[in-house]
Order: sequence, then structure tokens, then C-alpha cells
Amino acid sequence: MARFNKVCEVANYTELEYTRHLTDPGWSRPETDHLMDLAQRFDLRFIVMADRWNANTYKERSVEDLKERWW
Repeated sequence: MARFNKVCEVANYTELEYTRHLTDPGWSRPETDHLMDLAQRFDLRFIVMADRWNANTYKERSVEDLKERWW
């Protein structure tokens, strides 16, 4: 079986872009930044992202929570 290298390019956003388009009452800016970092590092593999989610610093999130915020 052939393997394809999938590269996930996560968009960067400015403070203004975050405020205008990404603000969500259930998610803080640091949580969103953490999610985007995990998405970049683990190529949108949400199971792995959920496993690496820093629940000591941020609210505990399920795989579905991460997917919903991402999309």
C-alpha cells in the first residue's frame, strides 16, 4: 500500500482576524492557539490531538469538541 505524505498547513491569524472571525464564547484565544498548534504538529489527526490536549492548562475537550472548533 502506498503512503502519501499529507501536510497540514494551518493558517496563522492576526488578533483582528481572531476577533472578527474566530471568537467563540466557549473557547479562549490560548485554547484556540493550542488547538491550531496541535493541528499543525499532528496533521489534523484528531485522535492524536485529543490525546495530546493539555487538560491541565485548558478545559478538557473531546475529539468531537476539537473537530467542531476546527471546522
